[in-house]
Amino acid sequence: MISCNITYYNEPHFLSWWYNTFKTFYEEGVDIELNIADDGSMRNTAESFFDKKTPMPNMRLFRVLDDIGFNSHGARNLLMKQTRTEWNMLSDIDRRYPVDTFKNIIAREPIGKLKKGVYYPFQNLRREKEQSINEYVVSKTDFWRAGGYDEEFVNIHWGDRIFIDCLASITRKAIVDEWKVKYVRGARKVTYTKDVATTQYPDDKTLIHPENDWSIREKRAALIKMVKDRSMTPEGRQSKKVINFEWKQVF
Repeated sequence: MISCNITYYNEPHFLSWWYNTFKTFYEEGVDIELNIADDGSMRNTAESFFDKKTPMPNMRLFRVLDDIGFNSHGARNLLMKQTRTEWNMLSDIDRRYPVDTFKNIIAREPIGKLKKGVYYPFQNLRREKEQSINEYVVSKTDFWRAGGYDEEFVNIHWGDRIFIDCLASITRKAIVDEWKVKYVRGARKVTYTKDVATTQYPDDKTLIHPENDWSIREKRAALIKMVKDRSMTPEGRQSKKVINFEWKQVF
């Protein structure tokens, strides 16, 4: 079985596609499950979405109890700690995949065509030479061999690339021609000022995230360099402190 792991934040309009897709998978007996981490939504929570939809047995929901702001790295770490499978797909919620992409991933696992020591990004459906950074398939073993996402980037809207660079330093990248991803923009627009970041949603509502001192560009650049340098050593990778927040499993 394969697990697909997505993080959620106040975006029921994007969760609907995932719910409908994995509901159909369950009804068809497709061997895949969906793990969702609500990253501290204060409105339009994933729980409220499921008040109106019946969770399928192939779905699990976790919730970060505090709104930490740009904590998607920590939420991904939580999902990769709780996943029940060795092979995992990680994706942002505002992505779409052809059904055949999921089925091709599933078909490769039992016949040994997914290899440890390799990670598999997706190809942009509209620009075939462009490969995804936040969307990929990886073994649980290799994810944690890379140390997981560095949660010093919590409350800073950046840092995904550092984990991918770290993962690439201990594995090799492989492209599967059949694996495609479609980018769906407009989930939320982030605007920075010196002290805060404003997140604007399609319904014109906004949330204000106070940024810590690292939001100043020079200090943030210094943090990026420090974390990246640390992530490139075995000792540094395993020294990361992950899941530094309270959470619960909803179902």
